[in-house]
Amino acid sequence: MKVAALFLALAGSAAAFAPAAPAKAGSQLAASPLDGMAGSTAPIPNFDPLNLATSGSDETLAWYRAAELKHGRCAMVATTGYLVNAAGIHFPGMLSAKEGISFESLSTMKPLDAWAAV
Repeated sequence: MKVAALFLALAGSAAAFAPAAPAKAGSQLAASPLDGMAGSTAPIPNFDPLNLATSGSDETLAWYRAAELKHGRCAMVATTGYLVNAAGIHFPGMLSAKEGISFESLSTMKPLDAWAAV
């Protein structure tokens, strides 16, 4: 009886270290909501790491794309404004005539002070 129990215990523990059978890989990719959408680029056509394309309807996906374009354009304008200001080009006039703050005086302030002045 002891020999049979020992044999069953050894057989069970040996199965834990046996290599697993490889899973069969499918040759077809799952259809993505981005497949028929215009604007895909060559290196990575359907780049969606957060799976936002599956979070809603087609209208939601179109809204996401419009928001991404708008925010990208705002970021480009902000970067251009920062570079123009750093080059020494400033708007003429006063930002606040009451407090005596001109657009040019903002460039001499520290960033947090300039933000508070605006």
